[in-house]
Amino acid sequence: MQISKFISNRIVFSSQRAFTKVLVWIAISSVALSLAVMIVSMAVIVGFNESISNKVFGFWGHIHITDLQVSRSYEPVPVERNQSLIDEIYDVSQSDWDPESSNTEPSVKHIQSFAFLPTIVNSKEELEGLVLKGIGHDYDKSIIDQYIKQGKIPSVTSDSLGREIMLSVQTANRVQVNVGDPVVLIFVNGDKQTKRRFTVSGLYRTGLEEYDIKFAIVDIRNVQALLGWTENQIAGYELYTDDTEFLPQIADHIYENTIPNDLYVETIQEKFPSIFDWLALQRINEQIIIALMLLVCIINMATIILIVILERSRMIGLLKSLGATNASIRGIFLRYALWILVAGIVIGNIVGLAFCWIQKHYPFIHLDEENYYVSVAPIAVKWWHVLSINGIAIVIVLICMWLPTLVASRISPVKVLKFN
Repeated sequence: MQISKFISNRIVFSSQRAFTKVLVWIAISSVALSLAVMIVSMAVIVGFNESISNKVFGFWGHIHITDLQVSRSYEPVPVERNQSLIDEIYDVSQSDWDPESSNTEPSVKHIQSFAFLPTIVNSKEELEGLVLKGIGHDYDKSIIDQYIKQGKIPSVTSDSLGREIMLSVQTANRVQVNVGDPVVLIFVNGDKQTKRRFTVSGLYRTGLEEYDIKFAIVDIRNVQALLGWTENQIAGYELYTDDTEFLPQIADHIYENTIPNDLYVETIQEKFPSIFDWLALQRINEQIIIALMLLVCIINMATIILIVILERSRMIGLLKSLGATNASIRGIFLRYALWILVAGIVIGNIVGLAFCWIQKHYPFIHLDEENYYVSVAPIAVKWWHVLSINGIAIVIVLICMWLPTLVASRISPVKVLKFN
């Protein structure tokens, strides 16, 4: 057994002064707390990104294909529904937009048509502006099912056209209606006003307040009829994919190689940048938190190592007088620091992961959904994140511990042993 390892183990497990023991436990607690905070902060921020992104993607899709002249004021511009174009998009695979990939699985998993139409809800108290989102028979109802609070989504059948509408909970509260109640919608076309009565089939709430208050869902044929469109005319397509991290590449390939020149492809991040910019800011917060926690850990560890070195100065002088090198003495205290670090990391992992498990299964941290888009703090633990945090903490802290151990090199055997 190496002498530095043997002496380090004796220091770790031998009796120490009460003051030093307290400081060592403070160091272990500091490492544990720092690591737990890093794990929890990363899990919460990743949870925020996933939860809010899934809400946006669930309601809007990942990629939109619309007319090239369409504006973001929801002014309807029709495009012809083209089944051959849909089939071509379904044929796009990763090997098409990534030359280094041999994956021929379809990148686009689902395509559905949609249409928009601005309207006004005539409530008992005041007029409320809304945008109707028309959905067709190709709509994947499982997407919105998780957000339905009461009732059901408007039925879209091929045999009859029903006038059902699904409002958000916020809109229903403002206009004072519930499931089964009628609402009157006013459509303005130039100087002409058209009124239609719909029945509330259900209420939904995604938590994206600024969008929930704007949109209601109806059968797409209602929108087509009010706009004077044929059954084959739609506002565009919503595309869903499992490769969400490669949305720009998929969108660019479809735009450049698949669709005709009169259509335009746009990712949902480009269409609604404010939410995704806000999510990107959370990543900066995560980096700041991790940096601060590492700094706290390093300062506490350095302080403890310096105290231990000063406490063991006579031992260091004796070892030097017996021929020990500075490198071997530094190795003793680096091993000592590693023991404290590992003990703190083990405890920190247990505390941090336990906190995440409790919050995920028994949420106790609640948030204002109007401001944060979620009602509870979301948790998403990625094991490679946890492993990377552990690895980074061990490497950075040990590297920084090299400087305090240099103090041991400056201890003179003559000065510390002359009074013995």
